Amino acid sequence: MPWWLLWKRKIQGEDVASLKKWVPGGPSQMGGRFLGIRMPRGKLGGIDLSKANLTRAELRYADLSWANLRGAQLNGANLSQADLSQADLSRAELVGANLSQASLKGTNLSGIMTRPKIPRDLKTAEVETLTTNFIEADLSGANLNGADLSGADLRGAYFTRALYNERALYNDKTTWPDHFDFQSCGAIGPHAKLSGADLTGADLSGADLSGAKLTGANLRNMNFRDAELVRANLSGANLTGAGLEGVNLTGADLSGADLSGADLSGADFTRALYNDKTTWPDHFDFRSCGAIGPHAKLSGADLTGADLTGADLNDADLRGADLTGADLREANLTGANLSGAKLTGADLKGAKHLKRGIYEPQTHWVTRLDG
Repeated sequence: MPWWLLWKRKIQGEDVASLKKWVPGGPSQMGGRFLGIRMPRGKLGGIDLSKANLTRAELRYADLSWANLRGAQLNGANLSQADLSQADLSRAELVGANLSQASLKGTNLSGIMTRPKIPRDLKTAEVETLTTNFIEADLSGANLNGADLSGADLRGAYFTRALYNERALYNDKTTWPDHFDFQSCGAIGPHAKLSGADLTGADLSGADLSGAKLTGANLRNMNFRDAELVRANLSGANLTGAGLEGVNLTGADLSGADLSGADLSGADFTRALYNDKTTWPDHFDFRSCGAIGPHAKLSGADLTGADLTGADLNDADLRGADLTGADLREANLTGANLSGAKLTGADLKGAKHLKRGIYEPQTHWVTRLDG
């Protein structure tokens, strides 16, 4: 019988006695039926409760650290102040659950559900308005990728612990409550606002930080292997000694960033921006990596529609490059070689020292120049 039809029925599952007898190191309780069980302060650390039914369970203050709760039904459960650190709750159902002041440090909450998915023809208005309570919960270091938090109350919840440099992770499939400013909550994910943050030594391998603001951030010795940093703003960031193997930096802003000692093997710098204050690792050929900046070798490059507002292209090789529709307002083109370049529809308003650049009759110009 679906859980929402049992919501107000004060019944207990047939396996309750088995769970109450469980001791650490005991047998798996996978798939058990523990509806309405009462085990406040229960010692359940490391237990396997995957796919178990714990609807309306009373588990206040319980120790569920390192527990396996993958796919478990915890709808309406009371987990207030429970220890769920390092537990696996991936794809668990938590509609109407109380996790206020719970410890969820490093917990896997990927794919959890906080809003019911029930047939539309049922009269379930009461269930549909239930809120999952995360008030003042510790979500530092939690995995929120793909989590549905649209039915959650996150007031006072914290997503980062400065002392241990642990931050929650989310991605573009994470669903947040309406009006919740997830970009500024301290969690790490697409478009996160982390300017000036200290993430020294953190492991963000494979993380999605597309469009994130990391200006002036301390990212020393971080592991960014295979991460997505598409169009991220890393201007002035300290990336010394960082592991950037295979990272996608397409369109990222590296102006003034310090990359000395970083591992850039396999990194994608297509359309990334740098300037004369950017510091590169020794022996790294930044001029030919596909990034855009002073002395860059971009002959024949496809830069159609590129946003190069204020870019420093001093002495850049742009021979035969396609800059159709590019935004070059206020760009520095001193000594840039534009021989044969296509500039049809490009915006060159305020471009600096355009007349000092190199071009030839084959260059395709816009109709009007204000350089």
